[in-house]
Amino acid sequence: MITYEGNKKQIGHCPVAIYEDGKFLSYLKHRFIEHSPDGFQWGYEGSGPADLALNMLVDHLMRKGATAKQARDMVGDLYLEFKRSFIALMPAKLIIRSEEINDWLKGQ
Repeated sequence: MITYEGNKKQIGHCPVAIYEDGKFLSYLKHRFIEHSPDGFQWGYEGSGPADLALNMLVDHLMRKGATAKQARDMVGDLYLEFKRSFIALMPAKLIIRSEEINDWLKGQ
């Protein structure tokens, strides 16, 4: 199971780590910068949360075999609703599991 985790210890850019079954894999890449050149954020509906939502969904779909371009095309504008449904509601400690993303995508 993939888990995306972050902890707001600072104002501004907050890295999001990717774990698989509890083992650290890497940090989430900011592949698509469409709103926030300063990086990821969460807990509100701004530009940092929008880019986090977009890049998290893209990463999730790439782990299922899509290329970055295919994943971006599949996401379309859905990431804005994902931002409102998940990213904007996260407290200082961000934890989102791949199963939650799968369930959310099935409902879209």
